[in-house]
Formats: sequence, structure tokens, C-alpha cells
Amino acid sequence: MFKFLPGLLIVYFFVLHTSCSTTTESNKPSLFDSCYALKPLSSIKPKAQEWEWKAMHPEELQVPVKTYIYDKPPRANGKRQKLYTVKLGSFDRTGNEIYHIVRAYLQSFFQIEVDTLKTISVQEIPAGASRQNEYGKQLQTHYILDSILSVHKPDDAYAVIAFSLYDLYPDDRWNYVFGQASLNQGVGVWSMACFGNYRESKAAYTLSLLRTMQVAAHETGHMLGITHCVQYACCMNGSNSLQESDAQPQWLCWECMAKVCWNRNINVASHIKALYLFHHRYTRNADCISYYGKALTLLKPKANQ
Repeated sequence: MFKFLPGLLIVYFFVLHTSCSTTTESNKPSLFDSCYALKPLSSIKPKAQEWEWKAMHPEELQVPVKTYIYDKPPRANGKRQKLYTVKLGSFDRTGNEIYHIVRAYLQSFFQIEVDTLKTISVQEIPAGASRQNEYGKQLQTHYILDSILSVHKPDDAYAVIAFSLYDLYPDDRWNYVFGQASLNQGVGVWSMACFGNYRESKAAYTLSLLRTMQVAAHETGHMLGITHCVQYACCMNGSNSLQESDAQPQWLCWECMAKVCWNRNINVASHIKALYLFHHRYTRNADCISYYGKALTLLKPKANQ
């Protein structure tokens, strides 16, 4: 990852913005034009409180789109073109419903074919890769990623993502994590354990669904080689707590959206339209519907790219 002096950083972004203003021979807007058109909807991330992720885990400057492309992140190809999801442990009827809705969300978000694998039993996880504490039974993410998902990954899989109702932890230094994914191995796992009791009420169900969707998109973004967003309020922001995660948007900033669209070789309108329709159908979340509605309005002159 590159580091820049402040003056050089300004020059770099000027060059990036200039290159983003190019059009094709048919005078259609480029991918980066359309993403940059959504910049007015991307708010600058406020200064982190001392307990928040950015304060406790200082990260590099925002990775520009051109740097991301130059670093050659993993991409789906002719052989590995599917995203697979798999349940880790048993799910009840409502949990299973959330699982299938989130599968549909990932398909809309990343415009990729999503398939399923046979449920993986928690019996595959040895005693040394789990523990009991005040959260109940917890499963170690590193073992799941390295010793289970990598083994179960099909030949045509771009990535495999496991869902679990069990809580997760990466190592003994951590109390828990919502999820974890590899930036280059195409495996990830996340848990719904901390997202509330979805059986409690309709509101609790919707909140648990939205939280699961956000973590799913965030961790899948990591599997596209996208690091944490540190400049804008964005789905790719890091978080230390459920409170911090809940304050972050479901959607991507314009810059992370450009990375996703380049990686998946899709236009921005496809991503925005799919998610606008998804939220109307499944969540009825006013903030998401408002955001994607405004985005469609900004993209309208460019929708035929």
C-alpha cells in the first residue's frame, strides 16, 4: 500500500479525477464517471471517538481506486465465478429465512451468481478451536477459514462464505468478532449471534436482518481485496462494537463502489437498481430506499452507459 506526502496526495487525486472524466468513443460515461457522480451522497467520516475502530486501529490513508487496481486484487474469472454460501451449524426456521434473504442480497450487491453448499457440522471444529465464555460457545475464525472453508471450497468458487449462529473469535486476545474474511484466499465467516433475538418481534427480526446484511457485504468486500474505508461513512468502515456498526450505512461510498464495480466488471446502475428493488421487497428500510432512490436520480443521465 502506497504512502503519500500531503502535496503529492493532492496531485494524485487530481490525476485520478482527471482520468475518471474520460468517456468512451461513443461518448458514454465511464465507470468512474458514474461512481464519481455519487460523491455528493458520500459524507466524510467524522473524527473517531476513542473507543471506535479508527482510533484504536490506526490504518493507512484511503486506498485510491487506481492503487487498488494496480495492486491486482483477486477477481472472479471464467473458472472461478461463483460465490458460495454455507451454514455452519444448524439453523431454526427463521434463521434459515434470514440466511436465504442475505444470499439474495449478496447476489444483488455484487452482481454475482450465488450457490449453496451442504451445511457444515460444528463437530468438524476441534475443542482447541472453540471455547466457552459469557457469550456461550464460540468458534475460532482462523480455524474455520484455514482448515474448513479452504477444504470445502469448490473448483468453480470465487469465494466461500459461512454463516453461523455461534459467536466467533479470532484468538484469545479478542472477546468476539462479527466476522472475518481473507483478502486473498476467498474464504470468510460471520456470525448472527450478536445481532439480537430475531424471534422477539418483527422489529427485532428486521434489525437482525439488516445487521447480517451489512456484515455480509463488508466481509465479502474484503474478499474482493477491498480494505477498510477510512475517509467516508461507508459499509466498508471498520467497527469495534455493535453500536459503532449500527451507526454506519448499509451502502458503499462512491470510491469503494468504484472498486466493487471494477472488480465485478459491472456498471454502477446495475448495482444501485438491484439494491433499490431489494430493499423495497425485503426490508422496507427508509434510509436505504432513500439513498438508492437519490443515487438513481443522480445516475439517470448516465443510466444507459
